[in-house]
Amino acid sequence: MPEVGTSAKPVASAPPQSTDAVPGKKPPNNATNKAKPRPPPPSALRRFADGARGLAGRSLRFTGKAAVAVAAVNLAVIYYKSSQVGRFFDVDEDESRRKKRVLVLPLDNLRVVERGSPSADLGRLAGPGGRQPTITVECRELVNAIEEAAADPNITSLFADFGEGVRHPIGHGHLEEIRSAVERFNGRHGEASFGNPVFKMAGATTNTGGAGPKRSYAFGHAFGWADYYLASSFGSVHLQARGTMGLYGACSTNVFLGPMLDKYGIKVHVFRHGLYKNAPSIFTDSKYSSAHLENVKSTTSSIDDTIQAAISSSRDLKFDGVMWKRIKMHGTMSAANSKEIGLIDASPVVNPLSSLLKMTKKEAKLEGEKKKTKPSEDEDEEGEKKSKIRVKAEDKFGREVVDGFVATEAISLSQYKNMLARRERVESRSKGIASRLRKLAERSTATAAILSAFGFDAGGQQKRDKVAVLTIDGAIGSASAYESVRSLREIREDESIKCLVLRVNSPGGSVISSEAIREELLLFKKVCAPCSSLLGWPRVLSDMPSKPIVSSMGNAAASGGYYVSCMAEKIFANRTTLTGSIGVFGVKVDATKVRLDDARCRGDYGVRSDYFPHDNHGAAMSPLVPLTKGMSQNFARSVKDFYSYFKEIVADGRRLSATAVENVAQGRVWTGGQAQAVRLVDELGGLASAIAYARKAHTRSEDVDVEYWPRKSIRLEDFSEMLSRGTSLQDLFCACAPPSLVGRVDEYSSDPLGRFFGDLDLNRVHIMATIDEAAAVNLILRGE
Repeated sequence: MPEVGTSAKPVASAPPQSTDAVPGKKPPNNATNKAKPRPPPPSALRRFADGARGLAGRSLRFTGKAAVAVAAVNLAVIYYKSSQVGRFFDVDEDESRRKKRVLVLPLDNLRVVERGSPSADLGRLAGPGGRQPTITVECRELVNAIEEAAADPNITSLFADFGEGVRHPIGHGHLEEIRSAVERFNGRHGEASFGNPVFKMAGATTNTGGAGPKRSYAFGHAFGWADYYLASSFGSVHLQARGTMGLYGACSTNVFLGPMLDKYGIKVHVFRHGLYKNAPSIFTDSKYSSAHLENVKSTTSSIDDTIQAAISSSRDLKFDGVMWKRIKMHGTMSAANSKEIGLIDASPVVNPLSSLLKMTKKEAKLEGEKKKTKPSEDEDEEGEKKSKIRVKAEDKFGREVVDGFVATEAISLSQYKNMLARRERVESRSKGIASRLRKLAERSTATAAILSAFGFDAGGQQKRDKVAVLTIDGAIGSASAYESVRSLREIREDESIKCLVLRVNSPGGSVISSEAIREELLLFKKVCAPCSSLLGWPRVLSDMPSKPIVSSMGNAAASGGYYVSCMAEKIFANRTTLTGSIGVFGVKVDATKVRLDDARCRGDYGVRSDYFPHDNHGAAMSPLVPLTKGMSQNFARSVKDFYSYFKEIVADGRRLSATAVENVAQGRVWTGGQAQAVRLVDELGGLASAIAYARKAHTRSEDVDVEYWPRKSIRLEDFSEMLSRGTSLQDLFCACAPPSLVGRVDEYSSDPLGRFFGDLDLNRVHIMATIDEAAAVNLILRGE
C-alpha cells in the first residue's frame, strides 16, 4: 500500500485471458481471434426438404390416429350389426316372453327364379298403376327362409298372400320344392329327409327351442290350378267370400310358326334323330303331330296326376278319379262350393292378417297389465276381456281363421331374408377373425396364453369341408358354357370342396356348348372313361383328387340339360321335372325365295342372289343357297353321329345297355316320376335333398359350408323386361320368345324379316339338343 504524500504510479491492467487458452501454449493473437462469420442461410431446396420431413411426420401421426379411429368405427359398426342380429334372433328362455312373429310371403307379387342377379331389383321400379313392386327371389332362398322360419322359435306361423293369383307363373318343379318346405314347416313332411323330419339347407338350424307345432295360412281372392297346388300345402286355406276357385287341370301350349314362315317364303329344313324330338316343329308345323301330341299328353297327364295326389294328401281328401273329373268339368267354383267339399277352411270377406295382429296385440297388452296387478285381484275379469276380444274376431272371420293364431308381429319375406343374410355375414366375419387369431396363437405361445386367459380357445381347428352348388340356368349356349367352365375350374382347384352339386334348370341348348361343360365335369375324376369310340378320344388323366358329382334338377333338365347331368353319381329330380329328351336336331334356313311384303309395298323388294361354290359344300352354310341332296346327306350324317354319341354317354353314365337307352330315348320327354321308373333318375327330391345327400355321403361332418356358383353378375338380359312390346309380327315373336328376346324384337317392327335375317347367324347349321322352342329361337338369334 503506498504511503501518504507519495504519488501512486499507475499499474497497467493485464489483458483478459482468452477462455480458449490452453495451458502451456501461447495465447492466440487478437488479430487472429476475430468472430467467425455466420453460416449462409439454407437453400430453398434444403428448406423444402425440412418442411417435407416435418409434414411427413405430422401426416404419419395423423394417419395413425385416423387408422385407429377408422378401426374403432368399424368395430363399432360390426358390434352394432352383430348386436342387431343378436337381438332379432335372440330366444328368451321363458317361452311366454318370446317374440311371436308371423312370416308373410307375398306370393301375388313374387317372381321365383332359379338364379337371380344384382340387377333383378330394377324390376321394383316397374310397378305400373301404383301396383306393389315385384320381389324377385331365388327358389333356394325362398325355401331356405321357410326352413329357417321352421327352426326359429320366435316365428309361430307362416302366412301366404296369393291375392288374385300368382302374377308371375312359377314352374312346377319350383312349386314342388316350395310345397315340401311348407309341409316341413307344418311338421308333417318327412320325405327325402334322410331320417330327419326337418332337415336343413345351407346354414339352417333345426333347433325349435321346445316350441309347439306351428301354423301356416294361405289367403287368396282367387285360386287357379297351380296356385292351389301350392296353397293346399298350408295348414289352413282361406278364400275370399266372393272369390273363385278354378281347378281346371294342367295344360300345355305350343306356338307354331310354320304358316307364318311360309307366308314370307322362308323354308326351314329340319334334321332330327328321335321320333319325339319335337322342338323344331315350331318352324315347320301348324299343329301337333301324332308323336308330338302323344308325348305332350303323357307329360301333362303325369303332372296332373301328381298335383291331384299332392292336393288330396295335403287336404286329407278322399277324391277318386271320377270326383276329380267332375270338379274339372264343373268349371269355376264359388267359395261356398269349395268349402262344402273341403278344398278351403274359411271364407273371410277380407284378408284377416291385420285384424288378427290387432287382436293378439290387445291380448298381449291385457296380459302385460295382468302381470302388473296384485296377485290377490280376481283374474276372471281379465280372462273375460281376453275372450271377448277373440270372440269378436271369431264373429267377423270365423273360428277356423282365429283359432290358433298367436303372432303379434308381422315380418316380411324381404326383411327376414335380409336378416338371414346379415347373420351369415356376421358369422363369416367371426369365423375369419377366429381363424386369424388361431394363426397368431400358433406362432407365439405368449399370444396363445393371453388369448386363453380371455377365454378364447386357441387350439387347432379342423378346416371345414365345403359343398359347391353350380347352377346351370336357361338355354345352354356359348355364354353359359363359358361361365360354367370357368366356375368348374375354380371349384376343382379348391381342395376344401369335397363334392359338387350340379343344379340344372335348363331345357337344353347347343350340343357343342353342352359337350364343353361335360368335358370339364369329366376332369373331376382322376381317370375319365373313354369319351367316345365314335370320336376316338383317349382317356384323360387329372392330377387333382377326384370329386363326386351329384345332380339336382329344377323345372326342367332335358336334352342338353340331361346331357350334362347323366354322368352324376346320383340324380335328384322333382316329380314334375321335365327331363330326358335324348335326341338331337339341326336346322338350315333357306331364304332364297323370301318375300318381304308389307302394307306399304306390294310385292317384293326385287333383291336377288346368286352363288358360286368352290366345292360341293362351299355354300352349304349360306341362307341364300338352296338345300341340295349332298348338303342334306351331310347334315343328316352329322345329326346322326351326335345322336349316337348322346346315347353312348347316357349308357355309360347311367350304366344302361344300348337297347335300354334306345327304348327311353328317341327324344321322348319324361317327368321326374316317370324318369325314375325308367332309371334315368335315382331319387325324387329338390335341391335340399341333393345337398343333404352330399353332406352325408361325401363330407367328414354334416356341418359344412355351402358355396353357390357362378358368382352373381349383372346381365343385359335383366333389362329386357323393362322394354315395351310392339305389335303384329312382334307380338307373335314375343309370345314364343323368352324375356331376353323382347328388347331385340322391338327392332324388327319396321322391316321384320329384313332385320331378322340381318341379326341371324345363319352361316352355319344349328345343331341343338333342347325341348324348348323358345330356347331354340333364342340361341339362333344370339348366334350360339
